[in-house]
Amino acid sequence: MKLAKISLAAAVALGALSTASFAQPLEEAIKGVDVSGYLRYRYNDDRYSDRNNVKDASETSATHQYKVKADFKTPVVNNVAFNLGILYHNDQATTNRGSGTTPGQGTEQFFGTGLGAGEDGNFGVSTFYATYTPDSTKTTVMIGKQLLNTPVTNAGDEDRGTGILALNSDIPNWTFAAGAFDTFAINDLMKGYIGNERSVTKGLYTLAALANYGDFTAQAWAFAIEDVVKNLFFVELAYKYSMFGIKGQYAYAALDNGDNGLYGKNYLGAGDELAKKNSLYTIEATVDYKPVDFKLGYIGSGNDGYSVSLDDEGKFSKAGKLWWQNNATGVSISALPLGSKALPGKDEEDELTVVYVDLGYKVLDNLRLNIEYVDGEAKFKSPGVANDKREFTELTPGFNYQYSKNLNLSGYYAMLKTDTNTPGEEDEKRNRARLQALYKF
Repeated sequence: MKLAKISLAAAVALGALSTASFAQPLEEAIKGVDVSGYLRYRYNDDRYSDRNNVKDASETSATHQYKVKADFKTPVVNNVAFNLGILYHNDQATTNRGSGTTPGQGTEQFFGTGLGAGEDGNFGVSTFYATYTPDSTKTTVMIGKQLLNTPVTNAGDEDRGTGILALNSDIPNWTFAAGAFDTFAINDLMKGYIGNERSVTKGLYTLAALANYGDFTAQAWAFAIEDVVKNLFFVELAYKYSMFGIKGQYAYAALDNGDNGLYGKNYLGAGDELAKKNSLYTIEATVDYKPVDFKLGYIGSGNDGYSVSLDDEGKFSKAGKLWWQNNATGVSISALPLGSKALPGKDEEDELTVVYVDLGYKVLDNLRLNIEYVDGEAKFKSPGVANDKREFTELTPGFNYQYSKNLNLSGYYAMLKTDTNTPGEEDEKRNRARLQALYKF
């Protein structure tokens, strides 16, 4: 058999023709794929007086924040569907203006940090998992990289884990969940969502039961994280009748402070121990008498501390915008080492009490104005040392305007004042103005 010689150009042409003959048209290839997501822009203007309780440490900064998220779900074929999430987030595009910063030399004084109007970073894969839904039972099994949608994580901030999660609703009014993840990432611990490839490489395990009986809802969760949290429990009960509602939450966490754990000798030093018992509770009452809505709540702690969550916000009831995860107030509910907050050691105590109010008024069907007020106190007690007490108040007026079915505009102006009794430290004042545009598709 004699083989014919062909030119490189002819080979390329034949290859393209061969490929084209088997390729699907784009419209056919994406037929049935469900696409959802949003585009979000935020402008923040932060102004500090005596920042971090340091005298005359005033500062002003502004940031432009961009976020794009798109989720793709394939049609179900033989009970299996695939899910892909694409994410872009730039939350550090700062103009670097105002006092409190050291000007650069030469042309450097014209450049701020972050991306801003300059070159932007790459998009990344936020989720990638398969969903299995058998015909014989009301069960959904998700396998792969997925959002952690739990009371102690924040799926909206892209908290994620890689593993398996199973949901079952065979019993009417009940949903049961079980999950196991070999790695996970909490955005409060690893800022930026993408561009940072680190993960917590410790197993996270969870069990949950959720009930819904008309006006009454309840949920209970249990978590364990290898070498981090021996056990973490979250319980919520809520009841709504007509215009009135009430909700209570309780969380308890026992930290793993063994020498091989996250809080062992590498965190505290050999032989030292954390105060491992932590608890936090909230109670909230609501009234919705249109066009007026009102919310009153209380947050308190027990045991030795209140590090009961993974994310620093989770789904705990609260009001305000600035007072938590804040260096001046010293408040953080995360059981992970976030920011400058020091977890209490043996025989030390961390206490938190907060009262909050949110009053809203619907000027139009699509325009709500509101004002939030928070009054709180954080105490850190240590044997033989004067107690560190920080009292804080926050006042935050805001608005929310549903411009169209897809576009929402919102904003607020938060004013936080933190008083400290620690000698040599000043009281901090912090104000933040935020404007946000959110387009959902």
